[in-house]
Amino acid sequence: MKSSTENMKVDIDAIPEDKDATKEIEFLKNLKSWRNIEIENIPRWNLHRYMVILYCHDSFLNKRNPLPISERKIAALKFARIKKTAKVEKELLMLDNDLILLMVRDLLIAQNNYLWIEIVSLEKQIEEAVRIRLTPNLKAEQVQANLVRQLTVDCKTWQGDLNSNYKKFYRDHADVNGKIRARATTLELIAIPTSQDV
Repeated sequence: MKSSTENMKVDIDAIPEDKDATKEIEFLKNLKSWRNIEIENIPRWNLHRYMVILYCHDSFLNKRNPLPISERKIAALKFARIKKTAKVEKELLMLDNDLILLMVRDLLIAQNNYLWIEIVSLEKQIEEAVRIRLTPNLKAEQVQANLVRQLTVDCKTWQGDLNSNYKKFYRDHADVNGKIRARATTLELIAIPTSQDV
């Protein structure tokens, strides 16, 4: 039987129900958050199908003139053979589960690694510039004033670049953008490897 995802980088439809996509598909093997994930009442096989078809850029759901995101989520549920329940709506559709958010983030990073590196670099530059601007240097007031003026201009430019990169990174998944950015610290703590991962 022909796979409906054979033209995608992640041919998820070719993975039978008794197989683990993170062991069968090279692209998914390095996504630690995808391995051994357990979400109550959502089998891993179904969850992997949902995530790939909804969040991979080359998915048929995300091609030119895609449906609104709410309709794509419902189509992804059907593709993944996941029944829409209150729990599914809360955790998958509303993204109210940090483990799901971590999976989405890791998949997006794997697809856009260069862009993610640029985003992280810009965030660090802005953070450092703000720190310098807020730290007075009384020994060299004129130099400090010039530096603060230049950093203020630079920060505006960097912030514009950062916002542009975020749009490219998240595409039209505005809900993911907001949730991941709001819970960034929590997701980093979840992603810290345990002794079993090392």
